[in-house]
Amino acid sequence: MYRELLIEIGCEELPASWMPPLVRQLGACVGARLEEARLACPAPPEAFATPRRLAVRAARVADRQPDLEETLTGPPVRAAFTDGGDPTRAALGFARKHGVDVKRLIRIDTPKGTYLAHRRRERGRSARSVLGGVLAATLRDLAFPKQMHWDARLDDGRGDLPFGRPIRWLVFLFGGRVVPVRHRADRRRRRRGGSPRSAPARRPAGTASSPATAAPAARCGWARSTNTARP
Repeated sequence: MYRELLIEIGCEELPASWMPPLVRQLGACVGARLEEARLACPAPPEAFATPRRLAVRAARVADRQPDLEETLTGPPVRAAFTDGGDPTRAALGFARKHGVDVKRLIRIDTPKGTYLAHRRRERGRSARSVLGGVLAATLRDLAFPKQMHWDARLDDGRGDLPFGRPIRWLVFLFGGRVVPVRHRADRRRRRRGGSPRSAPARRPAGTASSPATAAPAARCGWARSTNTARP
């Protein structure tokens, strides 16, 4: 089954000259990350941009990964066992790397000879369980002429999240439902309304296919910046 994916990134005002390359990047990055996550997307994602909003919509994204089965090739058999049939360090290391016993390794014939191999099977995960990684990778993939450090971190093991301008909200919907996003921000600098540079007032909920009217429940607050621009 396929469902609609919508990502909207609300930020402080970006230069108008940055818009065309950002639109191209955003669609390409989301498409590449969906493919990497093994989530089928029959049509390329559509990207949109204004100085304070970046959005991308994929009309049809698979709601589950396919099951994975792959054969991982190890050392040649001649180097994997001693003359007495005992496994060598090469065979033991390959088995340990994949968390299996040497006895569970198989042999495969290739044009270069017979090799040890491990056949790995992995059950596909639901899209909602992997889409958080797609968003985190996309946020990091986007390239800007200048980036700012603004007191925000993603829980992806890479620490601070620099961006072209401080992010004020996120909309992240899959099949009309909010996808949780884990992030850390300086709580002493929460956004406040009333300024043109603060996040817009919350709007009534709309359809997921319309980035301008996406559900406010999907928004996540981010820290107000102590902006440090880097060339």
